Amino acid sequence: MKSRSKISVANSVLLVMDHAAGVVPETIDGLIATTPSCIAVGTACECDELVDIELTDEPPEVDEQMHCVSTSSIATPNREVAVCSVNDDKLLTIKVQREISEVEVWVNHATEPDRIIIAVRSASDS
Repeated sequence: MKSRSKISVANSVLLVMDHAAGVVPETIDGLIATTPSCIAVGTACECDELVDIELTDEPPEVDEQMHCVSTSSIATPNREVAVCSVNDDKLLTIKVQREISEVEVWVNHATEPDRIIIAVRSASDS
């Protein structure tokens, strides 16, 4: 399954987590910050442009502009991965099979990406 949205991202940060259980990193120094249950991803400035966000459980379709900046496992006790705003709004969601999910984050720019792909799979599927 694949879902997509193009939005202005509040505070230029997206949170990838199980919405009901994710613990957000206290700080983000650079593009990525993680906890065992959340990945914070920096984006293009919210005042400059819309950010194209894709959440998928399929292999990501990437081109030469996209780079994988994070491969992490996160706790998903409610068997859901959500892309959320820092205002606690769910932007995109996907159901997962297991309580631990592997997440790859692909971006098109090293510091202010306006295209982000989040590819999810259950940890035992690797």
